[in-house]
Amino acid sequence: MSYHIDADDIIIYAEEAPWNEFAKKNGAADLTVSSILNKSLYGFITGHTTRHLTQLLISQARASAKAIQLPFRCDSPTARRHMQMHISPGGGTAGDIEITTCLIREEPRERLEILDASIDHSEAMLNFCSWCNKVEVHRGEWMELEDAVRALHLMENPLPPELTHGMCPSCLEEALKVVRT
Repeated sequence: MSYHIDADDIIIYAEEAPWNEFAKKNGAADLTVSSILNKSLYGFITGHTTRHLTQLLISQARASAKAIQLPFRCDSPTARRHMQMHISPGGGTAGDIEITTCLIREEPRERLEILDASIDHSEAMLNFCSWCNKVEVHRGEWMELEDAVRALHLMENPLPPELTHGMCPSCLEEALKVVRT
């Protein structure tokens, strides 16, 4: 899936069929290409740390005129998706950037309602890494979501907690290495 942003980080293009299909498959059928065009990329990125890091990576791609590649996860309630993101100069107007995401592998998993955006969530918050999808269960201790659900007894509550998107120290360190190169 590919999309482009201009020098002001406004989404100016997205591959319609793959984008719309992915949105629908992930419970966000209203997040169509027509609903994202001409809007800031950062309006669709949750979490201050994730938004800031994305800004740094895009700035690095512009300044170096070289592509940046990063692994990340984009899980659904029923699958773990290991993906690769490519951020590269867009080749159009100066400052344009093309962002392409590629699925590396997908692993089925038992359904996790905590990842289902269509159901109600409690007001409780759970820190979730935007890159590896691990959850902070205790200060500085991160684990896979399934393990966190068990360790924190999250299924004992009537509603799952809301996920706040941040970054675990390991992913932040790896991403900052890319920015510093």
